[in-house]
Amino acid sequence: MQSLDKQTLLDAHKKLKHVEGIEVVKYNQLLALRVDNESASATIFLQGAQVASYQPKGQKPVIWLSDSCDYESGSPLRGGIPICWPWFGDLSKNPQAIIDQLGGFGGSSDIIDSSEAPAHGLVRSRLWSIDSAERVDADTTSISFCLDVGAGDPGIWQYPCRLTLVVTVGVKLDVSLGIENVGASGFMASCALHSYFYISNIASATVSGLHGVDYVDSLQDWRRFTQDGCLVIKEEVDRIYQSIPGQVVINDAGLSRNIYLTQRDAPSLVVWNPWLEKAKRLSCFGAKDYLGMLCLETAQVLEHARYVGAGDSYSIGVEIESVSEQRK
Repeated sequence: MQSLDKQTLLDAHKKLKHVEGIEVVKYNQLLALRVDNESASATIFLQGAQVASYQPKGQKPVIWLSDSCDYESGSPLRGGIPICWPWFGDLSKNPQAIIDQLGGFGGSSDIIDSSEAPAHGLVRSRLWSIDSAERVDADTTSISFCLDVGAGDPGIWQYPCRLTLVVTVGVKLDVSLGIENVGASGFMASCALHSYFYISNIASATVSGLHGVDYVDSLQDWRRFTQDGCLVIKEEVDRIYQSIPGQVVINDAGLSRNIYLTQRDAPSLVVWNPWLEKAKRLSCFGAKDYLGMLCLETAQVLEHARYVGAGDSYSIGVEIESVSEQRK
C-alpha cells in the first residue's frame, strides 16, 4: 500500500504553484488535481495518473466514474481512464510472449501462476509524479505525469522503463501515454487507455465507425466475427475490435450529443459493458451502473501488442471530443 505523505503534497504544490486553474484536492486517501479553464473541467488522480472526470462547459460529464469508489490507496478506481500496462485484462489471455517473459510471473512464491497476476498490469494503482504543468491558453491546460518501473520490481517486471502520460484538457480531451525502454533488454507489452464514458442510458446509445471491422468476442470463446452496421448494446459485451479504420463515435440520443474518439498508434478498440448480472459482482460498481456507462478502450492488444527493443520507445493516445446537437 502507498501512503499519501507530506512530501507528495509538497511536491505537487511546488510543481503547480505558478499554474492558473489547477487545484490540489484530496479524496479520502488519494490525491488529485482539479483542472478548470474556460472550456472544461477535469479531475486527475496521482494514483495511476488516472483521469477521473472530464466535462466541457455547458455539457453533461463525458467521462464516467462510479459513485461507489472508496478512494483507498492501492485500490483501483472504477471508472475514468485507467492505464493498462504491460498487459491487458487477465494476464493469461495476453500473447504468450508477454506471459513467458515474466517467468511464471517472476517465479514468485506468493503468486503461483499468471491467473493470479493483477488485472490490467502494474501501473494503474501506483503513485505517479507530476512532471510538468502548463496553462497553455485560456481554454487549454496540459499536465504531464511520469512513473519509473522495473528496477524496484524484482520477480514481477524486470525491464526498466519510464512511462509518461500527458493529459490536455480543453475543448477536447487528449490523453497520450509514452513508454521508453531504458534497460538493456527488449520486451513485449500490451497496453490500453481503458476509457469509461458517461451516457444517458445504454438503450439510447449506439457506436458507429466499426462497420466491417473484425473483432474477437471474449464472451463467445474468443471467436472472431465481423461488425455489421452500428453497434447496439442489448446485453453484456466484451469485444476487441482489431485494425479500426478511423474515428469511432458514441451516438447518444438521450443527451443529443456525439462523442468522437480519434486514436493514435492504437489499432485496437475494446468495447465493454458488464450488463445486469455481471454488474452485481463487480467491485465499486452499483447494480444499475451499467445503464449509464460504456467503455471504449484505446488499445494495443492481442496481435497488436508491441515489442520494444532496448532504448526504444513508443506511444498510444486518444483525442476525445463531445459535440452536442445544439452546436452542430
